[in-house]
Formats: sequence, structure tokens, C-alpha cells
Amino acid sequence: AEQGNVHNPTLGWLPIGQSGRKSMFDTDWNNVGPRVSLAWSPSFREGLLGALVGDKRTVIRGGYGAMFSRHQGPRGGTTRTEGPLFAPSLTCNGPRIDGTCPGASTELNAFRIGVDGAAVRMPALGTVRVPEVPGIGAVAIAQLLDPKLTDARTQSVDFTIQRELFGSFLIEVGYAGRWSNDLLQFVEYNSVPLMMRDPASGQTFAQASDAVAQQLRAGTPAAAVTPQPWFENQFRGNARCGSSCTQWLAGARTAAFQQGQLNNLMNFLNAERPGGPIYNRQVSDLWAIASGGRSNYNAGFVSLTRRLTSGLTVTANYTLSKSLDQFGQNDYETGNVSNPYDLDADYGPSLWDATHVFNGHYYYELPFGPGRRFGAHASALGWLTGGWSVSGIVTASSGRPLSVNLNQQAFGGSQLVTSPNYVPGALPVQAGSQSPTSVNYSISGSGGVGAAGNPATGGTGLNLFANPEQVYRGFRPVLVSSDTRHGRGTLRGLSRWNWDVTLAKSMRINEQLRASFSADFLNILNRVEFADPTLSYYSPSSFGVLTSQYGNPRQIQLGLRFDF
Repeated sequence: AEQGNVHNPTLGWLPIGQSGRKSMFDTDWNNVGPRVSLAWSPSFREGLLGALVGDKRTVIRGGYGAMFSRHQGPRGGTTRTEGPLFAPSLTCNGPRIDGTCPGASTELNAFRIGVDGAAVRMPALGTVRVPEVPGIGAVAIAQLLDPKLTDARTQSVDFTIQRELFGSFLIEVGYAGRWSNDLLQFVEYNSVPLMMRDPASGQTFAQASDAVAQQLRAGTPAAAVTPQPWFENQFRGNARCGSSCTQWLAGARTAAFQQGQLNNLMNFLNAERPGGPIYNRQVSDLWAIASGGRSNYNAGFVSLTRRLTSGLTVTANYTLSKSLDQFGQNDYETGNVSNPYDLDADYGPSLWDATHVFNGHYYYELPFGPGRRFGAHASALGWLTGGWSVSGIVTASSGRPLSVNLNQQAFGGSQLVTSPNYVPGALPVQAGSQSPTSVNYSISGSGGVGAAGNPATGGTGLNLFANPEQVYRGFRPVLVSSDTRHGRGTLRGLSRWNWDVTLAKSMRINEQLRASFSADFLNILNRVEFADPTLSYYSPSSFGVLTSQYGNPRQIQLGLRFDF
């Protein structure tokens, strides 16, 4: 493509046994996973070190390990055993009583083979050709495995210092790091060749499409856009061009240019190019599961614990962390790259990345009843006041990453909206800028941005931004000819915090029977936490509008348990 050539070989399918290979992918023999750890409890009785670490009152721990993925779940495990398959062309939600299949109908009828009738009639199997060479457009989706697939490798490092304090308290500070490579990724082989160069002019497809897109986005009529050499030379001879192939294409595919629908645009170009298609048209989606993804996690943390003393135990943990990846999810759901020519175009904060995380829990046995500080004799009063405890969990975290979503095809790496999918993000006009987010009330929107939340027209009046139009105008679509990354995670969602409380009472009925009652108050303060909105660059009216709740309102759960 960089030399202006087309790579469009004919594709065929045949059994592995006839392909000259023993298996679909090579065996990975390089999975050596060393692990090492150490722990040291120093003893200093005098001086500065004695004051800092004490005599066997401090423990220093560290460790390193290398581990490998087992590729579990539908994307990692079953795909390997099923092998590459054509996507099914018929969806049957359940046969009807008469034995026919409703296809994609939403109707679902109970059917019992041998009771309601014979089995569903199946079409006769035709002659199978080897290799099977489908015609143009005959296959919607094909999925394959990279024969050089390797197991993902993760390196883990941790270092902690734990110190015993006064009053049964322990404090621990530490660092944890995780670095992963060769993670599974979905790659679209039928991606748009952004770097394809026009030999006569030297202009690339990316440069030509960006030039047209920018003019159309600025309001220039299609008939007035500047002719681009790539389009003029590649489509010379097409009778539909008229005086300018660029202007004809801009008018025929205005939305594709404006919204970065590069796959849709290239599919149209493939059908209209006098010299023939630029990439394969036998298969619409040609997905490959390949290695090459990476991620890393670095965190510092501090933990304070009070061991159970006088009926009270408390633990509080704070973590300052950063998680980055190329839109990895987990081994259950393989990530889908938006630009297979540069996986780092997707590199940014993980979906679950939270800079600040706090969690704490406590348990306190109330000092009433027999044997307690404010005891009572073994009487009805002691039975009523004793055995009570209160406990709780407090969690808080900063907001998760948010992106101003563009079209999924912004880098030309996705033919169809299939799962898993990832939508590239718009870029801030000013690098490094980040607008604050919070729940803002009585926001009606302006300039057509955030107008769907206008309370005067039935909207919620709630918005993630105090001035949604200002935030929206601060972003732009990616330019595939110059931008090496898109705007993933450039904003942050709403922070979260919650408090759950349990009130419990333990009662001894006799020597062999004991009962306990508990009342759990989940979200005891009944706080409303709004879900982060979907921010779409192409839906400005709903930009930032808050419409749904995150989590649940207060819930009360009662429990009664008997031990005998």
C-alpha cells in the first residue's frame, strides 16, 4: 500500500490436515515462569533505626513472578477448540409446532421432538468443495487464529513494609506493579489501508480523506471541495466522476467523510474504482485473533489495621494507581483494536482505571450485657442488651475514564459493529485540557449541545458539565493522516462512595442452641449516584445529559440464623 499497490488475493478455506500444518497455531514452548520472594524482620533496639523499625516490629517483603494466560472463556478458550468458522447465516429462535423454523422471528414456541412432531427438517447437504472459495460478498464474517499465536505473559512485582504500632495498630505501605504483553486482540484484516499512496502524486488515502472531511465539517459544499490527487488519479475513467472525482465522492458519501466512516467509504470506493477493489470483497469482516496487546498497572497503597481488641477492629486502605492498556478487557472478552497498523493508537487508561480508591470496614461489639464494660446480670435485661454488634463497609473512588465517542470506523479498523467493539474517542483541541465533572442542576444546554436535558421540554436538567457546549467545542475528530492516538479516557466520570451498615445480635437460647439476627442496610444514606452518560460527538443534543442511576437505592435485608 505504501508503494501504491493493491493486495487482494483470492481466499479459500480447507481442512487443517490438507494445509501442510499439524495445528491451527504453533505450540508455545517459551512459558518459563520463575517466582521469587523474600521477607525480613530486622531487629534494632537503639538509635534512629530502633525508633523507626523497632525490635522485630517491622517486616519488609518483596516478590517477583512471571505468569502466563490460560486463555479461558469464549474468546480465548472455545475459539481455539472450535477453530475458524463462517458466521451462521440463519438465526432460529425455536421451531414452531408445525416443524418449520421461523428464522430470525422473535416468536419462540415450545417444541418437544417426538412429542409435538418429528425433528425440524434440514436442507440436504450439498457437495463440499476443498478448498472452499466463496464468491464476492458470500461471507459476512470470518474468524481465524494467527498461526503464530503466543500465550500472554504477565510480570508481577510487589514491595511492602509493615510496621506494628501502639494500641494493636498495624500500618503497611507498599507498591504493586503488573506488566502484561502478548495479550489477545481482535484484528480486522480487511482494514482500510490508510497509508496507500497514489504513485503519481505521492498523496496517501489518509491525507486525501482528511482534507475532504475537514472541508465538509467546516460547511464547504461538496461541489466546492478542493480536488485531491489521490481521488482524482485512482478514479480517473469512472464515468460518474464528472469534472472532479473528489467532488463527486464528497457528494455521494458526505456523511462517511464527515463522521469518519472509513470502512463504509472504502467499501464504496472498492465498488467504484476502475482499477478494481483495493482489498478483499469475498468477506466483509475478516477477524483474526492475534497476540500483541499490552497493559500495565502501577499502584502505591497504604493500609491501617486495628486488630480485634476490646471488641473493635478497623481496617482502612487507600490506593493511588494507574492502569493503562490497548483497550483490553479480560481473557473472557478479547479486546478489539481500532487501528491494526498501530495498536498503540488505542493505548490509554483502562476502562476500570480509578486514580484514587479507598475502602474500609469495621466491626464493633457494643459494650453492653453480661461480661461487658456496661454489663448486666444474667437476667432478661442482660439478655436484651447483650450480644449486639455493628459493622460496616465504606467504599469511595474517583471517576472512571470517559471518552467523547467518534464513529467506530474512525481508523478504518472495523467493518461491522460486532462484539467486542471499541469506539475511538475525539481529541481535545488543546492537549492536556480536562474539564471538571460533577452533577450540575438546571442545565438547559446551549448551541444545540445538551438540549435534550432541558427541563422546560421534559429533560432531566442534569448534566455532567456546567457548560456542556464549551466542553463539546473543545474536542475534534481524529485526523488519520497525522494523529497517532485518539482521545481515549480524556475525561473522568463521576466519583463514587457508598456506606453499608449491619446491625446484629447474637443470642444463646440454651446450651445447644444459639440464634443470631442481622439487619443489613445497603446504601444506608440512600444516596443517589448517577451513571456516567455516553458522550457522543455526533449526538450533541444529549451530550453530558444524566438520565440513569448507578447502583441501587437503599435496600434493607433481614436475616435470622440458628446454630445447633
